[in-house]
Amino acid sequence: MKKNMLLITVVLFAFFSFAQEPLPGKAVFSIVSVKDTVRFVSQYGTDTSNVRHLWLFGDGRISEQTAPVHVYTDCGIYKVKHFWMLMDANGAVARTDSFMAEVKTDCPMVCTLKPSFRWQQYKYDPLTEQVLGGTTVFFTNTTPGGLPKGAKFNWYVDGQSYSPDWDPRIDFPHGGQFTVCLRITLLNGCELKYCARIGVADL
Repeated sequence: MKKNMLLITVVLFAFFSFAQEPLPGKAVFSIVSVKDTVRFVSQYGTDTSNVRHLWLFGDGRISEQTAPVHVYTDCGIYKVKHFWMLMDANGAVARTDSFMAEVKTDCPMVCTLKPSFRWQQYKYDPLTEQVLGGTTVFFTNTTPGGLPKGAKFNWYVDGQSYSPDWDPRIDFPHGGQFTVCLRITLLNGCELKYCARIGVADL
């Protein structure tokens, strides 16, 4: 009899110990992304009255819906975190789980940006009142609409990276013909480039 009671006690202890362990994977989610709109679907979509959700979309906004649809205002890559909470009869959190994943969004203006620039060769800089070298050229970035949030850009001279400035001043080693390019890289990985062949005189 004592042996059977001991066996039952061990079984019940194991059962309740297992039942109190956090259930893995509850917060895992999948996404359906169309341009700037993303639908988030919890792996366990069937919800109950004692389950709560919290979504952090990575852009400062949140949701407590089971399967929210979120529209991002900027193109880019966002780290989204989902919290899954199981509530007990008293309304306290009994179990919880979290899951994080990166979400990549596109926007309608993606890859339609048209980089452009103009240039002017000076020997005297009116801003600093300095006499410049005879082969100094000032470049003005004239890309319409400016740059989307998080975009990166760089200037190249004959294929060599030269400056990350918005309006760079380039000191060429000598007069002659050079190919100058402005390359813009957006957060979604899209690269756009504009190149011009310019003549630099020895002033």
